Amino acid sequence: MLDSIENTLRPLRQRWDDIEEPTDPDLIASLLEWAWSLPDLQNALEEVPDDSTLPLDTLTTVVSLWIDGVPLASIADRVGTEIDTMLWLHGRIVGYVLQVLVEQGVAILVRLLEEEGLASAPAVVEFPDHLRFGVPTLAGRILAAGGVRHRRASVELGQHSEFRAVVTDRQAIFTTARTLLEDQ
Repeated sequence: MLDSIENTLRPLRQRWDDIEEPTDPDLIASLLEWAWSLPDLQNALEEVPDDSTLPLDTLTTVVSLWIDGVPLASIADRVGTEIDTMLWLHGRIVGYVLQVLVEQGVAILVRLLEEEGLASAPAVVEFPDHLRFGVPTLAGRILAAGGVRHRRASVELGQHSEFRAVVTDRQAIFTTARTLLEDQ
């Protein structure tokens, strides 16, 4: 995998320190293009139910919508697949194979960049958790990672304007979330 990252992931972008958001479409495209070339992902894609095929652009759409907080049923509608197939794609491809590849790839990429005296943007390091939890905002990611088990709650709360002032303070995010829920 190290060779794959050095030879295929690293060159996909000139710079890895200029990405502002973990939901950046160019970041998603770069990471998915790299993962697409790996045997683990290709082998998993051969198992897609109903003899469906999943081209890279469809996988990119699925991942982008997932990270944007879109419900799986809506993602299935948008990419024209059955909900059962979408549940399989999420559980096997997005939630497991791709998640593992991206976590490992980002960790190695960060180390390679550091060895070269370069930095990666915090958004690159944060991307795997946004992929894991399917949330578009930092507050949503912190809520999900901190124990909010309902994705929709993390997504909706995380997008509330109240979080703009407390976006990096974990305790303040949970306090604000509690206040928002109590005020409803």
